Amino acid sequence: MKHIIERCGLVTILLGLMASSILIIYSSYYIKIIRGYPQEFELELLDALQNWLEGRKPGHLWMLLWASALIEVLYFSLVFLVLSNPVILVITGLIIIMEIWHLAVVFAKFRAFLTGSISCAAIFNWKLERVSALGFFTHSLIVLLTLLFFAR
Repeated sequence: MKHIIERCGLVTILLGLMASSILIIYSSYYIKIIRGYPQEFELELLDALQNWLEGRKPGHLWMLLWASALIEVLYFSLVFLVLSNPVILVITGLIIIMEIWHLAVVFAKFRAFLTGSISCAAIFNWKLERVSALGFFTHSLIVLLTLLFFAR
């Protein structure tokens, strides 16, 4: 293990672990989107969110959202630190722009939900969620393949 850490570097290993985690987490949703029936999974997510929100303070939701945003910042920062392929970096930049838009929409919708302006069911724009999931899954796969086959 020490040899692997010395050869690859701790930052590279952390990027690989994060990309692997993203790939695993999003794989089920990705498959459902590709097969054309993500609605059942999305309803399960919405139901899980509603159950999680019961009895919780709004601060818990904001902590969850900010933690998610910070994890994304860490992941994309690691990509720029570890990888030097200009094509991957441009793709990463495009995904970052998409995720900034996605997070802005999600934060606005959650704020509206917490003020009572919209219902829990209206929080998510499922087309945007699907595009984000496809982007994250594909990006993490590209990063993993790059690390496995092209990293020094």
